[in-house]
Amino acid sequence: MPGRPRDGGGPPAPAPKAAENRAKTVDRCASSAIFRASGGWAAFLYLQERESVMYAVIRTGGKQYKVAENDVLAVEKIEGEAGSELTFSEVLALHNGSQAKIGAPLVDGAQVIADVLEQRKGEKIIIFKKKRRQNYRRKNGHRQLETVVRITAILDAGQARPERKAAAEKPKAAPKAKKAPAKKAAPKRAAPKSAAKKKPAKKAAAKKSAKKE
Repeated sequence: MPGRPRDGGGPPAPAPKAAENRAKTVDRCASSAIFRASGGWAAFLYLQERESVMYAVIRTGGKQYKVAENDVLAVEKIEGEAGSELTFSEVLALHNGSQAKIGAPLVDGAQVIADVLEQRKGEKIIIFKKKRRQNYRRKNGHRQLETVVRITAILDAGQARPERKAAAEKPKAAPKAKKAPAKKAAPKRAAPKSAAKKKPAKKAAAKKSAKKE
């Protein structure tokens, strides 16, 4: 009969696969909780512990970036001309190739050095607003100002700042000598006409009308 309890009076034992899936779900929830509690980067750095590349997590413009040496990235606009040097002192995490350091909230003494490559505008974003039955439509565009930088060094606490390499200037090509404009050939003069002019043809004498006798 429907609704009749099974023998034993209790729910059936879960299948082995269901138990494994439940255990995996619990592990994922625990790892995500650790990820959130540590700001997200503790678990991330733990997974990247085997890497030998030195990298850091910096914060600028209200955003976080994972950077390594020689990386090129676009960040929110920072004042500085192309070729100047920037220092990011808000380092949230650092991995020096053998050991990971997590800031609370920042890593003491850590710095990231970068060179400014250019100042530019990002891709255009369309802002469209509409109110139905009100004949209201507004369309605008926006391009965020960005600074493109190249990471040159990642410094841990106590490390000396490396000397900055001067950018090699390309030799300027010598200006080409201007060619003198070609002289125009003098126009040829027409040959003088013969002095002797043709005499005008004599007009035939008008016939005198015969006089009437």
